[in-house]
Formats: sequence, structure tokens, C-alpha cells
Amino acid sequence: MTKFNLRSTWSMIFTCSLVLTGASGCLSGSLATSSGETDGGKWSIAKRQQIHVGETVEFSFVLKKALAKESVDASGIADYCVFSIGGDRVEAELDEAGGFKTEYKFAGVEDGQQVQVVATAYSSQDDRDFMQIAGKWLQTESPYNKPDRRIASASVLLNVYQGVVRFKLPKPEDAYDLGTAKMTFRCAGDRLVSVFEHRPPRNGFEISDENADGSRWVAYLPTGDQLNPTGTTDVEFSIYDVAGNRMTFTETLQTP
Repeated sequence: MTKFNLRSTWSMIFTCSLVLTGASGCLSGSLATSSGETDGGKWSIAKRQQIHVGETVEFSFVLKKALAKESVDASGIADYCVFSIGGDRVEAELDEAGGFKTEYKFAGVEDGQQVQVVATAYSSQDDRDFMQIAGKWLQTESPYNKPDRRIASASVLLNVYQGVVRFKLPKPEDAYDLGTAKMTFRCAGDRLVSVFEHRPPRNGFEISDENADGSRWVAYLPTGDQLNPTGTTDVEFSIYDVAGNRMTFTETLQTP
């Protein structure tokens, strides 16, 4: 005689009931970002990913049936998605493709920090549980408001890193014209980002005083929006000397 574990059976039924739709069965959520390593595509669904300080990351959340590769159109199933990014809340509406997308600039993070991102799709029952008023999210307090129904969720852990660009300028035959110094980041799609010497309020690279051997150091902490999100980014530093000769130095920065 086959024995059934009633507790496990009812637990599974209850779990499915949280994400059950009329014809779709049990659904799960899939969260992807534009920052992780991919196989040539745009989105990465790795559970742990790396982002650079100051990077603007795109997020995509879709619903999927169990064991299915293709996503499910969330129309009629979920109305909106909440992206909990660290301590911030971002809501996204259903898009034309039947999923949810948003983007977030990681401006206030530091090297070595970890940020948990959780995306949860909801079905509205009455008024939404939270409303944004004057830039703040306020929870609906009416006892007559039926709570929105949680459909599915997924998460990703983001590890923050900070790239460092350093060039050593050898002692020149003629003195450097420091005002001509320029750093150029060569990104995918022929996108060029130019950076100049730090002069507040303009943020830029620092040029050290001469070392004992007459050389100088150039150092800069780039922001994520100045780099490719993955792979590598080529960096060029150029400077003229007082005789009008242009010198260039190059480096390839790893952007995992």
C-alpha cells in the first residue's frame, strides 16, 4: 500500500495556490540583469553578479511555468512588480512583452558592498498596498482594502567593485603640458567617454607631483557608466609636451 505524507502534499498544494492562475498552473519568477556575464545576449540570470560603483543596471522580471524555458505573458495574472533594491523600492508596470522592466543607478554604493535585489510580481485586489506620495512610499492603512496577491518572486545578489585606472608617465625630454592631458574610455558600440584632470566641481583624474626619477602617476576611479558592463574596457591616456609632441598610454580594464 502506498503511503502519502499529507503534510507535504498539502504544503505543495498551498504553495501552488499562491501562484496559481486559471490555465497556467504553478508559476515561478525569473530575474535578469544587464550587468552579469552572458553568452552574447543582453540578460544574465546568474544568482550572483558583479556591478561597478555608479553603474546603471537594467532589471527584467518575467513569469515562467515550472521547468519551462519560455516566459509566460503576465497579462491577466500580475499587474505590477516591486523591485526591492537594498533599502529602496521601485515599482514597474506590465510592459507590452508581458514582463516587467526597470533600471537603477547604484550611485551610493561602495567597493566590496553586497546588494540584495528581490523582484516580486503582484495582482492588484483593491487599491495597491503602497502608493508613492511626494517621493515616499506609503502603505495603505484602510482595514477594508484587500491586500494585493503575491504571484511569484526571484532575487539576485550583487557584489559591488571599483575599478582603478593608473598610468605611469616616464620622465619626458621636454616638460609635460599638463593642461592637455585627456583620458578616453572606449566602450562597446563605438561609445567614447572623455575624462579630464580633476578640477572641482568637475570630477576627473589626479596627476601626481614628480617622483624622484622625474616620472608622474595618473590615477582615476571611473564610474560604472563610463565602462562596459561586462568583459573589458580599453582606456587611453594622452598628453602633449611643451614642444608639441603627443604621447599616448593604453590599458585594458577588466569589467567582469
